[in-house]
Amino acid sequence: MNVECTKRGFFGNGAIRALILGTEVNMHTAKMRWRYTVWIGFTFVIVLLIEAVLACAGPLGPAGAQGPAGAPGPAGPPGAAGAEGAPGRSAGEGGPALSATIAGGKLTIAGSGFPAGKGVWLNIPGAAAQGRDVFLTTDLAIVNDSGAFAVTLDMAKPPLGGKGGLKPGVYSIKSVGGDVVATAPLVIPAPAKAPEPAKAPAATPGAAAPAPAQTVAQGMDISVGTPPPEGWRWVAAVVNIGADEVKENPTGHGFFWEFFVVKGSTEVTTSDSTKLAAAGEGIMVPAKAQHSHRYPPQSKVLAFDVRSANDNPDAFHRGTKLFLSDKLQLRAATDYKLRVREFTVAAGGQRAEESIPDPNFVYVIEGTLTATVGRDVSRTEADKAFAIPVNTSFLIKNEGTTPLRYILADVHP
Repeated sequence: MNVECTKRGFFGNGAIRALILGTEVNMHTAKMRWRYTVWIGFTFVIVLLIEAVLACAGPLGPAGAQGPAGAPGPAGPPGAAGAEGAPGRSAGEGGPALSATIAGGKLTIAGSGFPAGKGVWLNIPGAAAQGRDVFLTTDLAIVNDSGAFAVTLDMAKPPLGGKGGLKPGVYSIKSVGGDVVATAPLVIPAPAKAPEPAKAPAATPGAAAPAPAQTVAQGMDISVGTPPPEGWRWVAAVVNIGADEVKENPTGHGFFWEFFVVKGSTEVTTSDSTKLAAAGEGIMVPAKAQHSHRYPPQSKVLAFDVRSANDNPDAFHRGTKLFLSDKLQLRAATDYKLRVREFTVAAGGQRAEESIPDPNFVYVIEGTLTATVGRDVSRTEADKAFAIPVNTSFLIKNEGTTPLRYILADVHP
């Protein structure tokens, strides 16, 4: 074997020779020398091979590139179930909803998802002059036990129609009931062009012209008991609310008060209930009953009563004094009722001549009322009141160009 190396191994030639010579000296027989010679020769060859491998091995080379990834292993067992999620909403438990529909000259506003038994304000933001909100006449709608409500308004009457009403366009109706708010679009179309009116037949000389149509709305008719020995007198005031809601602290008084809503609405809370009244409705608060009021913006409420004829009030339930009468001329009876009726007379129209047998007063809501009593003619503008003499014929006319609306209150057996 011929091995060329630049390094010497662990065993040199001298060491090998000494090992062989030492071994031969101790051998006593030829057979033993032959066996040991073979063993030593075999060992010598093995040592030379190991020395050659160790001496000639080069430095460690760089690591090879990483081989491709093996195939994915089998899927592990399924993990533990996660925590239970929050319960979902039941069917029909969505948020508040509001809709506005116009049909037959009427606007119907319906809502759902509001707190049951609460009042809902309805307004049209920024629709009035100078960007102010328009509050609808029935802006406190009563929510039923199902959380829904519906109100219907006449498109021809304020605040939607008439003088100062909304112009054709797209608006947004906003409803607020407690902490729940919803909106709905409102589209007011342009009015259709009216057909040419038919010419009226020539009037017969000396014949009276027919009176235009008039309407009467029965507001209320409730018992007020028996007057004191000194008799009764009227006390009336008007409560006008501006652009902000008004809430009054609880109060009480020694006589009843009637609150009749002319515009908007009012809410009266006593110790056992809360009552809502919209335009054309009234609420009576009994004598000595503690109560509080809430008035929405731009509302108008007529507050009045009959009380002792000896009472000279200096306060009018936080309202403005409207009417204070002398002692009333009552018909003989043991029980009386307070009645309120609202009348509307078209422009240029009049009511039939009549008389009233019981004490009364008239409050003008809109327009100018022309009253003829006997030979006397008087004109009363809006937000004013007067009394019609008992058992005296009178005639009421509307000489203006807009409808006349007024309230007639009387106390009768």
